[in-house]
Amino acid sequence: MTSMSGSGNGVNRRSAVSALLALGLCGAAPARAAPAVYQDFWIAPRELWVYRKETGEVGRYEYWRDGQIQLEAWYEILHLLRDVVAGVAIHYDPRAIDIVWGVQEWIWRDSGRRHIFRLSDGARMESTNLMIKGASPVSEHLKGHATDGRFEGIDLNVYARAARSFRAGGVGLYKAHVHTDCGAIRTWGI
Repeated sequence: MTSMSGSGNGVNRRSAVSALLALGLCGAAPARAAPAVYQDFWIAPRELWVYRKETGEVGRYEYWRDGQIQLEAWYEILHLLRDVVAGVAIHYDPRAIDIVWGVQEWIWRDSGRRHIFRLSDGARMESTNLMIKGASPVSEHLKGHATDGRFEGIDLNVYARAARSFRAGGVGLYKAHVHTDCGAIRTWGI
């Protein structure tokens, strides 16, 4: 069983609070109010609500609770993230999912509404990666480090800026989705 702490997963409370303040996700709330509202952010249970476009699969998965990965939900997420062309699921770095969850949670805490994450790409096998025009031969998707998608009802720029503010990896803004990964910190298209 994998154990993750709030400060050891590449995304910490200070980054999360900075993200909130930088993006103004709490509207006009004063800066002093954010820490009290969000101090439990990275220790709270993590439930991801996701829809897989190619397969029509949808679910809500509480994958982290009480400081540990919840294996049953985690395996369901891995299945959802599989390379649908090759039909293969691979190990995923939990930090990649934490980035998506972090943005989803910020939006929920700010608006009171959960926005489903529409996953368009997760894991890739080399054969699938070769079929994608412009895909990097060393794509983070090959390593189980990346997701592509969008949040229903949320502007792509807002999603990209929120993900970038965590400073937990790469963020790329495309016409129809945002790429996030837990690799090197870098941005493109933003």
